[in-house]
Amino acid sequence: MIEGIIDTHAHYDSDKFDFIRHATLSSLKALGVRSIVNCSSSVESSYFSVELAQIYDFVFAAVGVHPHDADNSPDGWQDLLDDLLKTPKVVAVGETGLDYFYDYSPREIQLEVFYEHIRLSLEHSLPLVVHDREAHEDILKALKTFRPKAVVHRYSGDAELARELTGLGVYLGFGCAVTYPGSKNEIEAVKSIPIEYLLLETDAPYLPPYNLRGSLCTSDMISFAAEKLAEIRRDCSPKQIVDITAENACRLFNF
Repeated sequence: MIEGIIDTHAHYDSDKFDFIRHATLSSLKALGVRSIVNCSSSVESSYFSVELAQIYDFVFAAVGVHPHDADNSPDGWQDLLDDLLKTPKVVAVGETGLDYFYDYSPREIQLEVFYEHIRLSLEHSLPLVVHDREAHEDILKALKTFRPKAVVHRYSGDAELARELTGLGVYLGFGCAVTYPGSKNEIEAVKSIPIEYLLLETDAPYLPPYNLRGSLCTSDMISFAAEKLAEIRRDCSPKQIVDITAENACRLFNF
């Protein structure tokens, strides 16, 4: 067990936690978890994330609409999020971004909704939690143009893009994907960026460590990612990875 974990991206509002949510969250402090940012995928889940942040002292909320749901949001969703962003313990806008792999929403709608999230991020001076799946060019263009504080979660680009993003001051989130065979892009990116732009995350309940695949991912499993990142970088221990990324998270989210 490694103490002091900050999980910068989880989804404890997911229905996969419906029968074990309280038991799971109540156990995490004893397993080394210091804080969690619960990221939302819709207006409905944004309200749920805020509720979780009000119940658990170590949980914070990010509110937003995932690109999968960009075409399904209620009228006036921007105003609803605008109100939620004024709520205590809401520390970020998201999860938002672009997904050109599944394309569940038309790309022009995804872009429109993404730009609205950027506007909210800038208006509220809160960081943006960015989903980028096979949309690297459009994500980079938006972040270059508007320069919001941001983290690209579950980073999947190459080392060159990683250097360009961190050059803009953008943080990159890595989780247990680095423990899987075939994670070459992630490994090269981790090697190439300044450690002060590195964040740890799980994307819970999704993507557990490779040796626990098939199980429900929870925030304490970040320790597996920390061990792998320390092995990749060779400049610090797993505990130092946890401590440095926690400091980075506090700086970005202003905990």
